[in-house]
Amino acid sequence: MKKIVLLAAILFLATVAQAGSASCAKDQWLNGNKCVACPTGGKCDGNTFRCDTGNRWTQSGSKCVCNGYWKYKSSKDPNHCYACPKNATCNGGNGTSGIRCNSGYMLSGENCVELRCGKNEWVNNGKCTSCPADASCDGKKFKCNKKFEQSGNKCVRTACDKGQWMSNNKCTPCPANAECKDGKTFKCNKNFAQSGNKCVPTKCGKNEWLNGTKCIACPANAECKDGKTFKCNKNFTQSGNKCVRTACDKGQWMNNGKCVACPAYASCDGKTFKCQNKFTQVGKECLCPKGAIACKKKGDCHCYACPKDAKCDAKGNWSCVKGSKGWVESSSVKQKLAYPKCGTLADIATEISDFK
Repeated sequence: MKKIVLLAAILFLATVAQAGSASCAKDQWLNGNKCVACPTGGKCDGNTFRCDTGNRWTQSGSKCVCNGYWKYKSSKDPNHCYACPKNATCNGGNGTSGIRCNSGYMLSGENCVELRCGKNEWVNNGKCTSCPADASCDGKKFKCNKKFEQSGNKCVRTACDKGQWMSNNKCTPCPANAECKDGKTFKCNKNFAQSGNKCVPTKCGKNEWLNGTKCIACPANAECKDGKTFKCNKNFTQSGNKCVRTACDKGQWMNNGKCVACPAYASCDGKTFKCQNKFTQVGKECLCPKGAIACKKKGDCHCYACPKDAKCDAKGNWSCVKGSKGWVESSSVKQKLAYPKCGTLADIATEISDFK
């Protein structure tokens, strides 16, 4: 009986000893009924694990999380969790792979130092980038030049230099007949108006007129008073951009568009001539063919039939027939007669006396 009791006691003690002993290896812990490796940052006793909170490790489920970055420190502390350096964010990774420097900073060892680029560069999203056009760079940032402003990563023009204006963000010389004061726009001068990118005249200067958008010299035989239109002079009419003659002055007539003096023995209305006092038009003249011309006074001449006992030419010149007994042909006598006649001196004297 004593043997049975002793055997039972031994079995009980063995069971108790087995229940209190570790079920996994020293660098493992019992997860349910499985032995798993001790998590990074944890300490295991073969049965459970605990995170090294004194070394910045915190438990998250079945893992230990480093609120910073970790790396090997010593054999006693192979998974040391370090605080995240300044100017950085950390993902709890191993070594520098767990460190991400903020924009404008770069990794130097295990620290994030201010990123400074070279000459004519600036820091763009943590990278060195060439300086934008129309800007100056100090290795960290860029500054747009005068008359430019920042737009994203570029510098856009806001104004141009004196004597220029902005056309589609480009500097363009000031148009003719305009002034450019603000470097942005242009203003047309007096008597000019804007048409697209130009200044066109609305009124021209002295002795000019406005033909469409151009100032043209005043046409011949016209006057330009208002700087906009022209008016043809008297005896002229407008034909297109010219003044063409329609009539001549007093004492003239139009011959193929030109003014010529009125023919002798004719009257002129400025356009044509008309032979007077029975003179006959022959071409551009008034003649007295086979007749005789006699003038009562200067400018008052008539064409008569050739007198008896006289000879007359094609132009009206006449003379008494030579050799006629007692007849005269004195030119002085002819000029004093109101009409041509050949006769004795007594007859002519009587005519002259009566004429006076």
